[in-house]
Amino acid sequence: MLTGAEESLRSASTRCPGKKEIEEELQRVRVLSAHLAEGERALSGGEPARALEMYAAALKVTQCAAVQLGCARAEIALGRCDGAMRTTAAVIRAEPGNVRAYAARGHALCLKLDFDQGMKHVREGLRLDPDHAECASLFRRMKRAGAALDRGRTAAGTRDFEAAAIAFTESLDAAQAPTHSPFTAAVLAQRANARLRLKEYSAALVDCAAAIASQEDHKPAYFTQSTALLHLGKPQEAADSLKVLLEMDPGDETVR
Repeated sequence: MLTGAEESLRSASTRCPGKKEIEEELQRVRVLSAHLAEGERALSGGEPARALEMYAAALKVTQCAAVQLGCARAEIALGRCDGAMRTTAAVIRAEPGNVRAYAARGHALCLKLDFDQGMKHVREGLRLDPDHAECASLFRRMKRAGAALDRGRTAAGTRDFEAAAIAFTESLDAAQAPTHSPFTAAVLAQRANARLRLKEYSAALVDCAAAIASQEDHKPAYFTQSTALLHLGKPQEAADSLKVLLEMDPGDETVR
């Protein structure tokens, strides 16, 4: 669409040289096209912060759905699911047939661990366009990730912690979730707890550290970390771990 607009404006500029309105609109379209191209390149290249910068700049030119969804996809890649959910909801209200909006919103919901609603949105995207490659790929990934997560939780509930750890690993591998997403922190923390119960304390600490690096206020990871440290004979380090959490929320009596 932008390519066509640029070609039309270039042609108009040739026919009406020096016409200010045409030149300004042509420049506007060129800037927008450059921002979108760089945003897509950055997203594909694993640079979501750069992508968000480009899409945010594009938003100053136009509020069209493509630009809004670019921002949402970049936010998802950064693990910022709440902002992406607000953006995609607005796009869906304005354009109920926008497949990419359903895919992005479904992705954000799954990464917030709401797989029921997330998969519902992804399925709606596929209903609108069964051949949409991005939506189909997301559906397969999230379906595997959700099923493995359910298996892990069930296994943990029956105290089969070895099976739980394996299932949580499968869920992480299937989802290919952003490092800083709620999903990543939660599943790492659950695997850490399974490893703690298996007395694999060092492995549990590795998972706890990764979960905390993902979401610095993820309480279950701190609790498991402190327990693993106690088992390793490091009570002061265990206390220091919980002290960090207490400093974030001094009123939390459970942490205290």
